[in-house]
Amino acid sequence: MGEFIKHIPCEKCKSKDNMAEYTDGYYCFGCGEKSTKENHTYFKNSNKLDKRPIIPPQTKDDAYPASFKKRFEREALGERLYTYKVENGDIAFHVEKKIKDDGKKIFLPHCLYEFNDGTRRWISKLWPNNIPLFNVQNLKNRKTNKILIVEGEKSVIAAQHLFGSKYTCLSWCGGAQSKLEKTNWSTLNKTYLNEELEITLFPDNDTVGIEVMHKIAKILIENNYTTKIKWITPPEQCPEGWDIADPVPVGVNIYQLVNDAEEYKKDEKVWNKNNIENYINENSPYTNEEEIEKIKNNCVFVGEINQIVNIKNGQRFRIENFNNFYKFLVKPRRGNLSDLLLRDPNFRRVDSFWYRPEEKLIKNFEGKSYINLYVPPVIKPKEGDVKPFLDLINYMFGKRDAYVVIHWLRHVVKYPGRKINWALLIISEERGVGKSTLVKILVRLLGKQNIAPSINYNSIVQNHSNVIVSNLLACVEEVSVSGGVKNKKHLSNNLKTYITDEWVRINEKGLPERDYYNNCNFILFSNEEDCMYVSNSERRYWIKYINVKPQGDKYWKWFHEEYLEKGGYEFILNYLLQLKESKILHFKGRAPITKDFEEMTSIVENPLHNYLTELFEAKQGPLRFEVVYVREIIMVINENSKTLKDLYVSEAEVKSWLKKNCIKWANGEWSRQGEKTINGVNEKTPRLWLLNRDGNEKFKHMSAIEIYDYKMKEHF
Repeated sequence: MGEFIKHIPCEKCKSKDNMAEYTDGYYCFGCGEKSTKENHTYFKNSNKLDKRPIIPPQTKDDAYPASFKKRFEREALGERLYTYKVENGDIAFHVEKKIKDDGKKIFLPHCLYEFNDGTRRWISKLWPNNIPLFNVQNLKNRKTNKILIVEGEKSVIAAQHLFGSKYTCLSWCGGAQSKLEKTNWSTLNKTYLNEELEITLFPDNDTVGIEVMHKIAKILIENNYTTKIKWITPPEQCPEGWDIADPVPVGVNIYQLVNDAEEYKKDEKVWNKNNIENYINENSPYTNEEEIEKIKNNCVFVGEINQIVNIKNGQRFRIENFNNFYKFLVKPRRGNLSDLLLRDPNFRRVDSFWYRPEEKLIKNFEGKSYINLYVPPVIKPKEGDVKPFLDLINYMFGKRDAYVVIHWLRHVVKYPGRKINWALLIISEERGVGKSTLVKILVRLLGKQNIAPSINYNSIVQNHSNVIVSNLLACVEEVSVSGGVKNKKHLSNNLKTYITDEWVRINEKGLPERDYYNNCNFILFSNEEDCMYVSNSERRYWIKYINVKPQGDKYWKWFHEEYLEKGGYEFILNYLLQLKESKILHFKGRAPITKDFEEMTSIVENPLHNYLTELFEAKQGPLRFEVVYVREIIMVINENSKTLKDLYVSEAEVKSWLKKNCIKWANGEWSRQGEKTINGVNEKTPRLWLLNRDGNEKFKHMSAIEIYDYKMKEHF
């Protein structure tokens, strides 16, 4: 069964309240009768018999549905029940607030109806018209002519508690999505009350809430109920969706806000709507005009990519996805939403888009119109303790290099969209040293919509990479360029384009190639010391190898739960914004050189290693086989001494290269050696190394002598 609504009489066993009504059917706990909504007699009677709402008897037992008595005791129903009364104080009906499993709120009316067959039943159907205002009974004994209209019963209760007898607080039934013309606004008529009321409208802080208050003002003015209307604009400190029942934001004086309400000025856009009282126009192709207006206000068509973008969150919709997502808003056989919107000359459209935090929402530039997809983060700076953060950075990078990291982070956070011409390359073989925590902090400071927190390196250099699109920062995981020198050079150079170039040619899948303004910065993470080809002249990477003892789970639990989640993010943001600019770092120049940078360049700059790698990749000389020994490698190099000119060769350098390109034997050693009798003399074989090639499995269970004999027979 669906969600429980109320108890009703059972037609079969004639019990008064054994039948339970659910959202999708009925079940009697007395006789076991069950049926769907469509087939049940009660449902048919409720919809087909002529009926009229009536005011229930005002006794304690009859003014509520019979099932409510137990529910008041069992479910604390009184905390979730709003009782509407008419002007003289008699109970009219009740509205019950329910919270579903997914957290969504629904409001169920409980109204007493009388049917043509003489029966009276409480059903979940609101009055068809003349619906009283919530709290209207207090108009009769009011001590002031000041009225405050808010949205929702909860807001009325909160407002009346705040202002006491200074204001009579009212609301209508159904919230912003209700049909206002069904409400009995005439109770505010100056003729009816023999006094003109001063009505202040206090909307919720969202588009729909503000618009519905303008509609109420139109009703009051056009019906000449009052000419004294004031308007309250929620201040900037109030978050989206805030209402008077919510906690008052810091810096807002709610009493001053109401006292300083301004004279109402009509909104032409709302007032000029056709059939403003009807939310669903019979001639409209839409099922919900209010939702369509929100989409029109929030969405823009971008011609260059043939997509519709939501400017509130930066989300881009392909046309097909957009139509599927909003299919419920279009009536059957009326076409697709995108077609209907694009036929509307007032629906906004631009030529292209860009992502520039410093620019306004829509801008014309060099003959083209652009929509700005940057959505700022919601976090606000707050002064507080940053020692745990600074201790973490010092622990990870050491005090000297921590200075560079902190100022790099400052630049990214304080100047979003300003390109830094060098990336952080952070290398660590250990887990639990703070890499993921650093990324988590940046996600909160920049906004999750502005950062790619975990990008695979290979996805950047592929044909259809769009990692820089609508991102201020990309965090690249598992950076490791496989293959030899040539391959490492090629792929590392591809990455440099994204790090330094102002404009990048991108090829998003399904879209034409285009030049994109690149304001994305990079942090690279790797587990390998020689993860990239970095030459001594390289200027694009600041390299740091983290070699610290990992912190335990207890520390990370404290840092995340007790520090970051209890104000730490805001403290760090405030610190970075207040930090003075470094006089020694240049974000458009070369990256500062670290000791780890010099070590990495020494690896890739070794000409002997490069030469051996090229032989290995080409399967030439002794490196075309699975098993080698040092002496034969040196012999090949000496034979090519004219070509290699002044190349210095030592056994130590050859062994250094072999350790990077071989695998250990079964005994855990890098090389193996056997002893063999030749012409009656015991001689030791050369030390044999097993190259990391396919087909080397057959050697794992052979002795050193067997391997040597195999090599002499097969290789020479």
